[in-house]
Amino acid sequence: MDELKATQQAARRMVSSGIKTFSEQSKEYDVFISYVQSDSSEYVDKLEIALKQYDIQVWRDKSNMRIGQSMTQAIENGLAKSKLAIVVISPNYLHKYWTNFELDGIFSKQGITGEQMILPIWNNVSAEEIASKRPSLANLLAWNTSIDTVDEIAQSMTGLLCKDDDIDGDED
Repeated sequence: MDELKATQQAARRMVSSGIKTFSEQSKEYDVFISYVQSDSSEYVDKLEIALKQYDIQVWRDKSNMRIGQSMTQAIENGLAKSKLAIVVISPNYLHKYWTNFELDGIFSKQGITGEQMILPIWNNVSAEEIASKRPSLANLLAWNTSIDTVDEIAQSMTGLLCKDDDIDGDED
């Protein structure tokens, strides 16, 4: 019985140290963009360009994956190396396998690290539609594409990432 207890304690220490290492690892990307492909040319392409204009490092499948690469591994690696996740929620987003896979990974990472990671953008979707499929997303404060421009979102991201030192053009 004592041996079992010692094994359990050792496992807990390994999990605890793993979580600490996970949250402290250096991040290669500022944001991971989760979206449905049908929103790409309409909205997400413009968002990615705007974010990069503010020197925000973006992980996006279209820009970071290579032919022949495992989608699962690429997405998980992108999430692991990203500080935050922009989730572009549209009616189609809520019904796709890969977007739900990404969202589950984002929620898992957020739960493990205890740090807020999800930054939602509502793209032609209502709170009711979101609440019916993913209730945990419906009560999050979100940007809305009918109100917020891609440039406004990108600029506010700089504040979230503490990259706003040089926004007004003053160089100290």
